Amino acid sequence: MLICLSELAERVGLPIRFVAHVRNPDAAPNVLFLAEKLYEHIEVVRLADFNRIRFLQ
Repeated sequence: MLICLSELAERVGLPIRFVAHVRNPDAAPNVLFLAEKLYEHIEVVRLADFNRIRFLQ
């Protein structure tokens, strides 16, 4: 998903930043290995309780 969104943003010339909420920031690079070229655009934030995130309905 990150790769698709970054390619779309690049096509229209928009800068893009991603925020990844994870339980274990140390494991994030292992999970995001396909998006390795985007690491400079990804901020990894530790979030122990995902119940605090409110999703738009």
